[in-house]
Amino acid sequence: MRVQNLIIGVLFLLIWISCNRLVPLEPQNLPPQIPENIFPANDTTDIQVNVTFIWTGGDPGKKGSINYDFYLKAEDPEPELVASGITDTSLQYNSLNYNTQYYWKVVVHDQNGESAASPVWSFLTRYKHNNPPNVPYNPQPENGVTSLSIKNSMICWSGGDPDSFSIVMYDVYFGMDTDSLNLISESQSDTFLILNNLEFNTVYFWKIIATDHYGLISQGPIWNFSTEQVNLIFEEKFDSYPTGGYPETTIWTINKSGANLFITDSISWNNNGKSVCFIDSTEEGNCFLGTRLPARSAGMLEFCWRITSKNDVFGLRMYSQQSDIDRLGPQLSIRNGQLQYYDSNYNWQTICEIDSNTWYQVQLFFNCQQEYYKIFVNEELMVDKATWTGNSVSNLDIIYFITFDNRVCQGAYLDEIKFYAGSGYR
Repeated sequence: MRVQNLIIGVLFLLIWISCNRLVPLEPQNLPPQIPENIFPANDTTDIQVNVTFIWTGGDPGKKGSINYDFYLKAEDPEPELVASGITDTSLQYNSLNYNTQYYWKVVVHDQNGESAASPVWSFLTRYKHNNPPNVPYNPQPENGVTSLSIKNSMICWSGGDPDSFSIVMYDVYFGMDTDSLNLISESQSDTFLILNNLEFNTVYFWKIIATDHYGLISQGPIWNFSTEQVNLIFEEKFDSYPTGGYPETTIWTINKSGANLFITDSISWNNNGKSVCFIDSTEEGNCFLGTRLPARSAGMLEFCWRITSKNDVFGLRMYSQQSDIDRLGPQLSIRNGQLQYYDSNYNWQTICEIDSNTWYQVQLFFNCQQEYYKIFVNEELMVDKATWTGNSVSNLDIIYFITFDNRVCQGAYLDEIKFYAGSGYR
């Protein structure tokens, strides 16, 4: 009997629960999202008179359909309704006036009567009549100028636009060949450009292309100028010294410690004349051949060198006024079969591979004001802007060709040293 009563009680409880289940509530309708501007952005100018307005919107409830009312008016911050019931988030409008300030907004509606309005946005349409920018003119330096100093060089031109409302930008093309000018500055507003890497005795070509913000283009002519001639202010071929002897000690400083250097006629650049041979066959030895040149803030050092074995290590250092690390300029080294330079971050950077028993002509075009140098090998540009470690290098006037402690050099050869500079460089 007690069991039966328990069963009956459970049944009544289940019936009561089923009859009193909670009925799910109808989800509360949320208002649609406030439209946000995509295009034309607020406070923009130069908008086309044929424009597609774009905005974002939607319904966070994701139920039912929504539509938009579009408001627009010229010169009035209270726009008027011009289109309603729009289902897309864009509207093409093809009848705006030129040079006119417009105000617009969007109101979104959902099927439950909820709505949300955007802020009022504005934009300015472009001018109707636009002329192309002026053809660039009045080049500086003047077209065809010769002997231009490479020191603090700058090109300038005149440009502008006949329309006061136009904004003009300039592309600068520059190079050594009229058929392959390089774009070196794009969309600049200034009518001048500083040139930092000119070379002596070189013809350069350049042109300017002007573009206004309506997209109209005017292309200038190709102008040219040539840089100053370089003057040879030091030369050493080593041909005047006796074989087995040393270079002239009034010109050269010679230092040997467990190593040797001497004049030889067995190997020379282009198999003509003599060269200096450096032999440092033990890691304890070192030697150098150094000289002081006329000080120059810009110029070119040229020389020819060669090694006997890819294990040979041989180097060059250039200094400003004193031989210390603070005044160390260009530093090159042949090591592990590679020509390398020592950069401003105290790292060796590879320039190119080096073969043994092969002559290499090296040219260093340096500019102490710009704190860089170019490296040519066999007349091919290998490094455009090499840097050095010294921070007090106002000019260069000391060079050392050296072998190193803890390095071996079975046989390195040096020949045809030349130092060039323009007359305006001190």
